[in-house]
Amino acid sequence: MFMNLKDVQLGSQVFMKMYNLRTLIIQIYGEQVHLCNGGLDYLSEKLKYLYWERYPLEVLPSSFNPENLVELDLSRSQIKQLWEGSTHVPKLKCLNLVYCENLIGIPDLSNIPSAEIINLYECSNLTGIHSSRECPKNLHSLQLEGCKSLSRLPSNIHLSEEPSFSTSVVLHSSREGSKFSLRYCLSLTKFPHISGNIKSLDLSGSGVEEVPSTIESLSKLEHLNMKECGSLKRISESICKLKSLDRLDLSGCLELESFPDILEGMELKYLDLSGTEIKELPPSIGNLNRLEQLVLSKYYGNLNKCNLTEISEDIGCLSSLEMLDLDDNFFLGKLPKSIKKLSKLYHLSISYCPMLRSLPELPSSLRYLAAMDCTELIQSLPDESEIELCADGCGSFIFNFMNCLKLNQKAVRNLFQDSVLKMQLMGTEKIISLFKVRPPPLPPSRFCSINTPPDEEEDERVEGSICLPGSEIPEWFCYKNNGSSINIPGLRNDCGSSSYIMGFEVCLVIGFEDYNIYLTNPFISNIYVYYDFHIETSDGHKEGFVRNSIQLSGELILFSDHILLGYNLSRKCYEFFQELDTLLANRGMSDYVGTSLEFNILSTVFSGVSLNLGPHCKVKYCGIQPIYVKAQVMNSVSINQDTRDTSGCNDTAEETCR
Repeated sequence: MFMNLKDVQLGSQVFMKMYNLRTLIIQIYGEQVHLCNGGLDYLSEKLKYLYWERYPLEVLPSSFNPENLVELDLSRSQIKQLWEGSTHVPKLKCLNLVYCENLIGIPDLSNIPSAEIINLYECSNLTGIHSSRECPKNLHSLQLEGCKSLSRLPSNIHLSEEPSFSTSVVLHSSREGSKFSLRYCLSLTKFPHISGNIKSLDLSGSGVEEVPSTIESLSKLEHLNMKECGSLKRISESICKLKSLDRLDLSGCLELESFPDILEGMELKYLDLSGTEIKELPPSIGNLNRLEQLVLSKYYGNLNKCNLTEISEDIGCLSSLEMLDLDDNFFLGKLPKSIKKLSKLYHLSISYCPMLRSLPELPSSLRYLAAMDCTELIQSLPDESEIELCADGCGSFIFNFMNCLKLNQKAVRNLFQDSVLKMQLMGTEKIISLFKVRPPPLPPSRFCSINTPPDEEEDERVEGSICLPGSEIPEWFCYKNNGSSINIPGLRNDCGSSSYIMGFEVCLVIGFEDYNIYLTNPFISNIYVYYDFHIETSDGHKEGFVRNSIQLSGELILFSDHILLGYNLSRKCYEFFQELDTLLANRGMSDYVGTSLEFNILSTVFSGVSLNLGPHCKVKYCGIQPIYVKAQVMNSVSINQDTRDTSGCNDTAEETCR
C-alpha cells in the first residue's frame, strides 16, 4: 500500500482489517499525517516493509508483532522508542531512523540478529546503544553521525564485508563497503571497540580522547577521519600496523601535540596534520615511504599560528611525496636540506612563515612553489640550485613570492630567464612532448597560478609564471612601455636565421594600493591578468588571439608593486605567425602596421561573471619579449599531426618566409 499525501486525517483503526498487508509506504509532503483519537491500534503482523516518513506517534502500536519485518524506516518522525519492553525482531535487516530527534533508545542489538544496516543520523537525544549478547553478525553499516548525546556503545561491534540483500528503492542504502560513522558524536570520549572488515571509520568532530592500541585489529581499514577531534591527545604507535590505511586526517585536533613513531612501513598516501599543536615530526616519519601528500599547515579556520619549529631531515626518505603544505608555521625558521631528495615533489607551499629566511636546494621536480608573505625571506633559491623545469616533460611552473619584500630578486629572475633559454634550445621531440603532456593538477591553495579563463579555447602549450615584489621591467625585455598596452612595429618570424616565434615572455608591473584580494569582493574566486594580442593591417583588418598570463588568489594585503613574469609557448602562436608570413608574402610589408598587446586585470566571481577591480589594482608598466625557436625544431612540430612525415618541412618553412 502506497500513500502519497500532503495532509490527511486517519482513524486509529485505519489498518484494522488489512490482515495481509505486507508493504506500507507513507510519504508526506508538508504537514504530517494526523491520527484521530491520538493513536494507532493495529498493524499487520505480516508486514515486511514499513516506510512512514514523519510518523506522528512516540511508539509503534503495542499490538504490533514485528516478527516478519525486514525493513523499517521512520525517518524524521516523533518516535521515542520503537516498542515497549524487549521485543525480538528476527528478520529485520535495515533500520532507518534518521533525524528522529526525540529518539532516546533503540532495541537491544541482540534482539535484531539479522540487522545489516542501521542508520541513526542526527538522532541528537540518543544516549546509548546496548547489546546484552553478541551483536548482529552480518552488520555492515552503522551510521551514528550527529548523535551528539551518544556516550555508550557495545563492546563487541563487528562489521561484515557486504550486506547480503538489496534494500528497497525507497531506503537508498549504500553498498560501497563497510562504514562506521560517529561524526560529531560530541559526548563519545572513548574510541569504539570494533572489529571486522571496516574500510572507512569517521570519528571527526567527536569527543574521542585517544586512539588505543586495539586499532591494529582493523586490518582492512583504508580511511580514518578524526578531523576536529578537539579532545584527542594521543595516538598509539600501533597505528602503523594498519597496512591498508591509505588516508589519515587529523586536522583541527587542537590538543594533539605529537605524532606517534612509525615503527614499520605503511601504505599511507595522505596525511593531514594541519591545525594541530605538533611541534616536530618523529625521525621515523621516513617509514611513510608511500606518502604522497603531507599537510602541516596551520591555515585552519581562524586558528592562531602553528608551533612547528623544525622538520626532521628524515623527511627526505618520503620518496613518494608529491605535495607538501607547511603554510602558517610561525616559528619555522628553515627547511631540511634533505628536501632535495624528494624526487617526486611537485607542490611546495610555505606561505605565511614569517621566520623563514632562506630555502635549501630544491628538488628538480618542483612545479608549484608558494611562499607568500614570508616577510623575512631573503634568499629564495641558493646559487647551487638547478631546478630542471622541463625535466618531467610538462615545462610549466608557478612560483609565488608575493609580499616577500626582502627577497633577493636576482636568483628568481635568473631561474625564469634560464628556463626560457633551455626551451629555446630544445630538440623537436622534447617540444612535442611538452605540448602533449599536461602539468600535474594544481591543488586548492592560496597562491598565484596560470589558468585558462572559461571562454578561452584549449591550446597545446607550456607556460610558466613567477610573482615577486618589484617595480622594474628586467633589462632583457626588448619591448617596454608605460601603462597596460604596447605596440611592436613589424614583429614577425626571423626568416634570415630560420627562427620562428613560438611564444612570448611577458612582464607586468602591477600596482597594489592596500589591496586585499578577498576583502575587496568576498565572492571573487580568481583574478586574471591576460593580454589581447593582434596584428593590424593598413586597411584596419585585425587578426589575433587572447592568452591569459597569471591568476592571483589569496587572503593577504599587498602594499607594494609586484612583478609578474610569465612565458607561454604554444602551437597556436606558431601557426599564427606562419599565417602572418603567408599574408605578408601575398600583400607585402607595406600593408603591415604592426603588432599590439593590451593587458587587462579582471576577476571572476563564483557565478563566472567577470568584474573590473578598480584603481587599487592596475598594470603600471608592461614588457614583452618574443621567444624564437630554430626552424628545424618548429617545422618538425608542424608536420606531424596527420602524416607524421618530416620530409620537406624545412624547405616549406623557408619558402613561406620569402
